[in-house]
Amino acid sequence: MRRYAEVLAVVALLSAFPISASAAEGAAPPSASRASWLLSGATIGTGRNALQAQLGWPGIDFTFLHGASSTLDLGASLGFNYGFEGIPKYHTMPGLKLNGVVRLELVEEAKLNIGVRVSPGFFVYFDEVYNYWNRREVEARFGLSLPVELVAGFLVLPNLSVHAGIAMPIGFQLTESFAFLMPVLPGFGAEYRVNDALSLTFDSRFGPNIVIGEDHADVDFAFRTLVGAGYRF
Repeated sequence: MRRYAEVLAVVALLSAFPISASAAEGAAPPSASRASWLLSGATIGTGRNALQAQLGWPGIDFTFLHGASSTLDLGASLGFNYGFEGIPKYHTMPGLKLNGVVRLELVEEAKLNIGVRVSPGFFVYFDEVYNYWNRREVEARFGLSLPVELVAGFLVLPNLSVHAGIAMPIGFQLTESFAFLMPVLPGFGAEYRVNDALSLTFDSRFGPNIVIGEDHADVDFAFRTLVGAGYRF
């Protein structure tokens, strides 16, 4: 009798494993949009970090992100630009940009996410001019920037997200002459997740850049088109 009791106990223990596995399989999966994304409206995830590099026009950009919560990323970016604020006619005015980065997810659905990105910082551009004696010299144009961007991401495949958005990289040039810049740049992009750590990215925005100076006002065409890669850790 004791032997039969031991056998029944072993059978009962073994039968519990497939039941547990079935329960796990039946559990609801997490939202597909909750996966870690670098460019869409979603964030990278609590406690995660990411490094991103992008290259194209108007320059090279490096960004670090830290997932402060499930809906908030904090970080910083450093950019080296070939031309002033993405305006092609100023393609010979190189500069540097340093910005903080705040990404906030506003909406999360199964295949849709919407978020906002704010990147306050400053810039300096170097303009080559001719002085009174017709000699070339370099002027440094310092300013403050307040880029704001609204982005909606759409999950096409589990590892592919496309996004559309509108960027307003507002700027204030403070030296040489004051100027207020208000670009309105709609556009689109995509992000392909090679694996959980590595992503390949494409991002493009284009539109008018309204420039209001002390004694003039202009509307110039501006754009950005960047390809890059990001690594999460």
